[in-house]
Formats: sequence, C-alpha cells, structure tokens
Amino acid sequence: MSAAQLTASVRSGRIKQSLRGVHDDQAALQAARAKLYRGERDSALRDRYLHDELIRYLGVLERKRFAHTRDIVNRVIPSPNEDGVYLEMLPRQAASIEIFLRNEHRGTPNGRMTDLCNRVLVSTSPSFGPGANSAKLTGANRCCVSEVEN
Repeated sequence: MSAAQLTASVRSGRIKQSLRGVHDDQAALQAARAKLYRGERDSALRDRYLHDELIRYLGVLERKRFAHTRDIVNRVIPSPNEDGVYLEMLPRQAASIEIFLRNEHRGTPNGRMTDLCNRVLVSTSPSFGPGANSAKLTGANRCCVSEVEN
C-alpha cells in the first residue's frame, strides 16, 4: 500500500472501520480527547503566553500544537488496552516535532518537510523494553517507540 493509499484509507475511515471489530478503541480515544480538551480549556492566555498548571507556552505556537495534536489523535487506531493518557501524549509530542520540521514555528511553512511529515507513521509497541526503530515502507516511513512496562 502506498503512502497516498494509506493516507486516503485512514482519512476516509476505511482502515479504522475494518479494525473496529478487533477491539473497542472508543474508551481510549475518548480519554485522549478529554485530556486534550482539558488542556486547551484549562490553559489561560496572559500576555502572549498560554499558561497551564506548571508551564507557559508561546500562545500562537501552543494553539497550533493543540490543533496538530487533535488532527493526529483523530487519525489514531489505538491498540488493545491502550491508555488514553499516553494516547494523547504521543501525538502531542509528535505535533511538536511536526511544527518544528514543517518550519511553522517561524511562520514560513516548508512544503517539502510538510510532505515528509505527512508520510511518517508514528506508533507505540507493546514490547517490554525501551527502544525505537524505523522502517521505510512503500512511499512512507514508520517510526515505532516502545516503553518499559511498570
């Protein structure tokens, strides 16, 4: 499957629909969306900064990051027993990387890097050791991150 076909399948919902019977991903997605919503709702804009409980972020970039995170969460197909908190955290970090790679933090988006970001699949792995790997697919790249289970 090419990157364009994969992207079209994910955006149209065909992939998610075909996996729907495998496990119930709604609880994890709802938890991730709720965490993202609370983060946006509870952030206070003062001066040019969005403040959460502990940290302040440049408001323009943080709003952009919330939007990217929402987009990524809406494309996710959670694995069985996925934790909604982690499900929101990984796309949030991926959104930060995408903003930087796409040069959006400077207000001059880089089309080449935007295209590259659109062809990278980010996933987690249920393995029991820390690590990361990547693989080149037909027209796309896959990045996989695993973590230690507590």
